[in-house]
Amino acid sequence: SALGDICTEKPTYGSGAPACEFNPSLPRYVRITDVDSSGELSNELKSAALNEKEIEKYRLQEGDVLFARSGATVGKSYLHRSRNGFCVYAGYMIRFRPDSEIMLPEILFRYTQTSAYWRWVGRQARTVAQPNINAKMYSALPIFIPPLDIQHRFATIVESVEQQKARMRAHLTELDTLFASLQHRAFNGEL
Repeated sequence: SALGDICTEKPTYGSGAPACEFNPSLPRYVRITDVDSSGELSNELKSAALNEKEIEKYRLQEGDVLFARSGATVGKSYLHRSRNGFCVYAGYMIRFRPDSEIMLPEILFRYTQTSAYWRWVGRQARTVAQPNINAKMYSALPIFIPPLDIQHRFATIVESVEQQKARMRAHLTELDTLFASLQHRAFNGEL
């Protein structure tokens, strides 16, 4: 199958509006520079001054997958999760909405982390001077679709691993704080 065949609607380019200072009454603006290599959003919050119609058009839903379309970040992807809040997305990204009856968004996103996907990106991006992959090219991305029960099992395992990683990061932060306190006391002769 191809990516375009497993989606519920046509791919959509993001908004070309400039980013502005974050305003809690506006949606967060997701730009390609806000997405790290593992697909997580940075802590730098920005908004975009969009009208209601534009907000509706570019609003991200749980399970939307964004793909970077040009420049040095071409191929980078982001899976929107509702825990990331009320968001719209910027113009250098293309939104795909996978049909979760065919392929879970988590599986599609994890595929974009594989060497096979990045080889495909490299082949596509080399065809022009400025690396660029448009919606039509992404729609033709070949996708292997595992049986749904295997997809669900994989997604459960990934979620469990992500929770463990989050716990480890929290423990690491705690240890860093304790070490900093110990170091401070040691250098102030308080030990």
